[in-house]
Amino acid sequence: MKKFYAFLIILTTIGCLYAEKYYYYHPDIEIGSEAYFNPISMSLNGGFDILRNGAHDKRLTSQHYHNGAKLLFRGLANPNKYIENVGWENFLAQEFPNFNLTKEKLNFMPNFPIHTIGEGMRFRKVSEWYDYHGYPYPRTLGLATSVSYQLFNEVLEQGGTPRVRTDPIADVYFYNNLGFVLFSLDPVNRFFSETFVINDWSLQPMYNPFNDNVENAGEQYMGKLHIKNDYSLFCYWGMDFLAGTSKKLNENHSISVGAGRVVNKIRTAYINGEYVPLVSTIDYAIGFFYDYQNSLLASSHFSINKDVFKLKTNIYPGLFEYKGIQPGVFLKLSIEEGELTETVVGFNLDKLPFGFAFGESVLND
Repeated sequence: MKKFYAFLIILTTIGCLYAEKYYYYHPDIEIGSEAYFNPISMSLNGGFDILRNGAHDKRLTSQHYHNGAKLLFRGLANPNKYIENVGWENFLAQEFPNFNLTKEKLNFMPNFPIHTIGEGMRFRKVSEWYDYHGYPYPRTLGLATSVSYQLFNEVLEQGGTPRVRTDPIADVYFYNNLGFVLFSLDPVNRFFSETFVINDWSLQPMYNPFNDNVENAGEQYMGKLHIKNDYSLFCYWGMDFLAGTSKKLNENHSISVGAGRVVNKIRTAYINGEYVPLVSTIDYAIGFFYDYQNSLLASSHFSINKDVFKLKTNIYPGLFEYKGIQPGVFLKLSIEEGELTETVVGFNLDKLPFGFAFGESVLND
């Protein structure tokens, strides 16, 4: 592990010897998700991403930090041992592409789009942020920032599980590192910034001091592929997987609509000697998005599962201004069997990396 990250540091440091081209970070855009992006907001969204999975307790002081770190690094220090415990065949079937469509074998599906494409792009984007703000060795700092929050999220995901899980081995050693390497290459970045245009549309992390919950933290990505005139194919992925179309309203503004599924709960089951994360609740969802030059200004998501209706809305700093302040706003509502069961409202002020929320929230986000 140490040798591989030493290689990555050398690779990214060599990259710093050349003039930095900004593919994903746009400092000239001063509103929306683009203006909200910085290493702290990026780390909070990435580090606490797993807590919006409804099977996880969202209280900050209730996380199993010590147990999660102990078992995570135990598995990363001796991956072959723990993979052999569950069997290489099971490990490869769970974490890498296969044609088995049972729940136990579908863990691989988000790995490449989230851990390789999404995380790789964020690594490059935060490296560009460091470069623009004059930090030395920006790609090395970008790598350190990315690895730090990725490992922290794996610690929370491991949580109180009593045995080492092997899915972080695939994430950390293969998919994340593949993203770092790919997005150090200019041809890859040209493709994802000019042809299939992607960007970071992550959320606005909020802390609720009244119940200790971390709200609205999570990584989300968008992609647009121009097809004709003002129209593009559109996708939005993370815990939410939506696809649809995007239309340019004018030179700067676009509106996008996508429909699909949202993962609202992931539980862990013990199968074949391995603790396997299983998707247990996938709801139908539709989302509406409004952006300025691919910087997200506002989004609303609606999801339905049997008798439960959920609404989540994010308004990013810059959509409107009040007395010189550009606030960010978050609203979450849940209606179950016709009754309002959950209401959470959050605010941040003028592009701070996190805000504060209040209201009652249940475990299932």
